[in-house]
Amino acid sequence: MKKIALFFSLLLLCVTGVAQSVNVHKVDGEMVRFAADGVASVSFIERMDTIKIHGIDFNLPSGLLWADMNVGATSLQEYGLYYAWGDTVGHKKDGTPNFLKTNYKWYDGDGNPTKYCMEAENGFVDNKNTLDPEDDPVRAVWGGDWRMPTKEEFEELLNYSFSVWSSEKGVAGIRLRGVEDPGCEIFLPAVGSYEGSELKSEKNTGRYWCSTLSDVDSRGAGSLFFLKTMGTPSVGLYTTGRSDGLCIRPVCSKKEGGDATTCIPIQRRYYVIKKTDGATQEYREDEVLYIDFTEGLSSMVLDGYEAIDLGLPSGLKWASMNVGAEKQEDYGLYFQWGDTVGKTQEEVYATSWSNYKWCENNPNQLTKYCTKIEYGSVDNKKRLDSEDDAAQSLWKGEWRMPTKEDIQELIDNTTREWTTVNGVYGMRFISKAGDASIFLPAAGCGDGVLLEDGVVGLYWSSSLYEGEDDNAYLLYVMEPNLDYGYDAMLVDYYRCVGMSVRAVHP
Repeated sequence: MKKIALFFSLLLLCVTGVAQSVNVHKVDGEMVRFAADGVASVSFIERMDTIKIHGIDFNLPSGLLWADMNVGATSLQEYGLYYAWGDTVGHKKDGTPNFLKTNYKWYDGDGNPTKYCMEAENGFVDNKNTLDPEDDPVRAVWGGDWRMPTKEEFEELLNYSFSVWSSEKGVAGIRLRGVEDPGCEIFLPAVGSYEGSELKSEKNTGRYWCSTLSDVDSRGAGSLFFLKTMGTPSVGLYTTGRSDGLCIRPVCSKKEGGDATTCIPIQRRYYVIKKTDGATQEYREDEVLYIDFTEGLSSMVLDGYEAIDLGLPSGLKWASMNVGAEKQEDYGLYFQWGDTVGKTQEEVYATSWSNYKWCENNPNQLTKYCTKIEYGSVDNKKRLDSEDDAAQSLWKGEWRMPTKEDIQELIDNTTREWTTVNGVYGMRFISKAGDASIFLPAAGCGDGVLLEDGVVGLYWSSSLYEGEDDNAYLLYVMEPNLDYGYDAMLVDYYRCVGMSVRAVHP
């Protein structure tokens, strides 16, 4: 990374005669473009930053506060570092961790404990059943009064909270919410756990260390475990092998009249892009994959909105964001098919046949866009009129919703990758003719409640389904799965459901 920065300015001078854009490719999948003639230089700097850790007060009998993020994380949704129990050196998920028994700090060559042991048959007996402060990674990294929670403190938290499966900026996990005050909560990402060099059950389970040794076998220690289920997530305390890699959620004691915010210093390196107008833009080194150049800008502003040329045979351009969004990762508004008002995430509960614009309370009494008498009043309209097209109505100009043929063209002429942009999951469609791309967030859909956000994306076409008149065509995207054999496809679904709209422009 540093080599790029050191030679960037010289390279920029060499290419600005032919290159039209300088591209910053970020780890989360986002690509930021700068006009090459608008960039003066790129430098590489180091400085001290601070991360704010907040202690969340569940009004527990112990008075304990729970941190709002994991050790090693810089935001609520980040996993942070993975640790073996009693080891103060953590490992990143994208590194090369190897949590083997032979590497574990407190095992001998035969895999028996050399510290923290209650049974003679399992190792050296010292009758220690709780981590010493010097072996607590929270104290080593955060300092102050922060530490790992004991098994009893996890039990207390579970007794005074309830859990719901949720997501934070597209990252799956659970929210533990206070019984007395549901607005008081912490989010625990579904971090899985390491066994050897394999990260297991990420996105579906989470394991978090206690500082308490197992009372059954000293080769294990207590951990919080949760599992995604169809209903309320399964949450409990279990024993985990001490050499496995788990994440940590710290605690601290409440101080009378004290602020529950702690600032943790961290050394960070940044790319600084200085523009010719004097403005600067910074990117953390760990946020950037690489920087490159292209000879043609793939985006343009058409009728007030950014359009991306993906090199499609028809010449059609796709919008860079959803209708109702302000940036590419925003979900935007949810529309019933043929409705132009839209609903926010908080309003999607109001989506049903009873309030659908083009029927009288049920799908067999359609009042518009109907080709069969058994579905209602026949008008033989198979495509949305302009006044019922959400993109045309809200964005004006030549923007419109794509037809089913437009969606199929997009699928046939792009490659795809499931990725994240600023923590939001979704599908990136990449041109086969160049590096241009669009990101479609997995915004889910509104069907009485907001369903599957962070899991799937559903995008309306303007085309009525040819089978049943109560359905319309849409683009369906999901994380590639060998069991299903696809990642994007043209499907149909009920017209009354609230879905995203991505506009197109000729």
